[in-house]
Amino acid sequence: MLTAAALALCLTIALAAPAAAAGIGLTEPGGSITMPEQPPGITPSYIGTDHLAAQLEISGTGYATCMGDADMYVGFTARATMELQRLSGGSWTTIRSWTSTGFMNSFYEGYYVLRGYDYRVKVTAQAYNSEGLLVESPSICSPVVSY
Repeated sequence: MLTAAALALCLTIALAAPAAAAGIGLTEPGGSITMPEQPPGITPSYIGTDHLAAQLEISGTGYATCMGDADMYVGFTARATMELQRLSGGSWTTIRSWTSTGFMNSFYEGYYVLRGYDYRVKVTAQAYNSEGLLVESPSICSPVVSY
């Protein structure tokens, strides 16, 4: 039969490991709270936008595969735009764009690009609430790909 001290130790270990893995702060003896280290960088939090993603791959022949996602929370819709952009003269210029409207917006498009430039994909989601009001317009860009 387990003693009270052994039972308390088992419960502490059983509860502390999942809490630490989930990133939940643990209470130290004496009442202080230890918070886990935060990952580097800032993670934005949105009202209606659940997930944004942008990715670009360019083949040896110059075919750019552009991929993006703009997913909304329940009760929100988006007018999503995916842009293929080229760096020219120090600024980003859109050379091709695609749009989608809805709750979940996924893009998978292709376009041939010219050699000698840097490229990226930019995904923007204009998020609207159930009353049709624009609540936010977040964007995300893929890493830059040189071709």
